[in-house]
Amino acid sequence: RAWPVALCESMNKDNALILGECTAPGVSNSLMHASGTAYSGAWQVDIKIGSSAKTGAYFVETFYLAERRVLKVGPDYYLDGAPHDTDSEYGREIDIMETHWKPGGPQINLPLGKKASGESTGWVPNPEAYDASSFQAGQWSDLEQRFGKDPTELYVTYGAFIDGSNNLYLYAYYPTATTIAADTAPEQWYVHGPIPRNSSYLQQGMFVPYIGTWTYHNDSFKPSGTDYENNNIKTSYRNFVYKTVDEIGQGLNPKDSPGPFWRAMANHSASIEPPPAQVRQPAVHKGMYRKPYVQQWENNAGFDLVVASGGNYTSLDGNEMTTSLAPAPGTEILHTHINQYLIFDWLVLDMLDAATSELVSTILIEMFTDGTYIWPQTSMI
Repeated sequence: RAWPVALCESMNKDNALILGECTAPGVSNSLMHASGTAYSGAWQVDIKIGSSAKTGAYFVETFYLAERRVLKVGPDYYLDGAPHDTDSEYGREIDIMETHWKPGGPQINLPLGKKASGESTGWVPNPEAYDASSFQAGQWSDLEQRFGKDPTELYVTYGAFIDGSNNLYLYAYYPTATTIAADTAPEQWYVHGPIPRNSSYLQQGMFVPYIGTWTYHNDSFKPSGTDYENNNIKTSYRNFVYKTVDEIGQGLNPKDSPGPFWRAMANHSASIEPPPAQVRQPAVHKGMYRKPYVQQWENNAGFDLVVASGGNYTSLDGNEMTTSLAPAPGTEILHTHINQYLIFDWLVLDMLDAATSELVSTILIEMFTDGTYIWPQTSMI
């Protein structure tokens, strides 16, 4: 399970950049570095499920929003609408897409989050009235019939949109190429909404988007087969996008204007130039020429990495200053388990699908220190 962590930056007495602690609400948006930490807007991602649509009951594959009051790293601050032992563990949850619960297709769900006091954290007290209570929104067979492929071979776009009046839409678009013309859009698979918020619950924290895949803990669901026995199941996510209501455009929503809404999400359009990457070098720590760096790299993810740009590492040994060059643009860090020797302060990498060589994302890795500990910070750009 993963979410885009919001980090606050502050300077300690040694002028070293450190990671502070964020709470929400009340923290300045300018200090938030997590895409999709918001109360409204659109959250969207492409998902290629890993478990077979026919025998996937043992695996839960998800994309959902959940309230988070404390934007620090760690499961201690996790909230959702599932049953809990204490009221403090409850928060508002919106399930955009889930497998497992409905083997025939993706499920949408608005959990009630019933506390012991009887208060509900749900978006509405009656989600079944909106076909949003553990509701199968589409049929996997739709994909098989339309594309002649198993759903495990196709990326499908799933999303949620909350407009400025707190109306919720849950939607999905049929698969398309990674990039399409700006004046076209794929056909919409389904859309549910508007679902107007109707709750006395006061949401104290912003929504953050989560992705996750895990095996369900009840072994009675476990199917047979070598893929399952060897855990050879992969859920693929790509093209995560968050846009504010203003960025999408007032009046647009995925139900009344599915084409313009898709194009407003922008990252799928080949003719719209993305903004240039804002590569920021880390602050100088503990003396002008004493900065952290990476020496060894082990790429054991399912992606090939290609260097787009990087920052050199400069050190001072006595009175002699030396500079080691970062890996040159175009350097490949292939999907292997072999350590590769690298030195850099920061690095921009294109992340490619190891099987298809398609661009999945671009990431920035920066090195930071508080004078004692050194850690990398990775962000999508």
